[in-house]
Amino acid sequence: MKFSFLSLTIGCSSLVALGLSQSPSIAATVTVHFPRMPRSGQNFEHTHTVRRSTSNPLQDVGALQNLFQGPTRTEIANAPGLERALPLLPSNACNGQPLPPGAINAGRFLIKRQIRGSNIAYKIRICEPYISGGVGSTAILQTAIRKTLWANLKYVSGVKNITKIDIAQPNNQCLGGLGGTCWP
Repeated sequence: MKFSFLSLTIGCSSLVALGLSQSPSIAATVTVHFPRMPRSGQNFEHTHTVRRSTSNPLQDVGALQNLFQGPTRTEIANAPGLERALPLLPSNACNGQPLPPGAINAGRFLIKRQIRGSNIAYKIRICEPYISGGVGSTAILQTAIRKTLWANLKYVSGVKNITKIDIAQPNNQCLGGLGGTCWP
């Protein structure tokens, strides 16, 4: 029996720009912070930690992808009250949306990481419109994103500090009533 294979070579930088790994079978363990109700409703800083795996070579981005996927049934069974940080986003919400230089399409959000020395700043744009539960829901979302990024900062080589996390709504306005434009 004879086998033939089709080989396709894509530059590494193209794969990283897409948020993809050259070796999807190699996974890293990341930490994700999910809101857990009712505690999160009373304390906007309360989250529940879950360990997940990602094959994304940018583990901090992979951790955010896991956050936006939401908790699994098993995770909810082990920690009742776990909720999605952001409900009902389709998996390809960002397809076809403009991507500024240096930004990454991560499926449910666009992200731009700016590393300067040992500092990193994040700009995140949520692609799909969603219904917010109000100021409390926004604060819980911001906390889940902030804690998830801080927990996975160790994967960003040489970076010790997050200087800023801007989160933009689909209309590019800053999340949380901060006014102004947060993207790009």
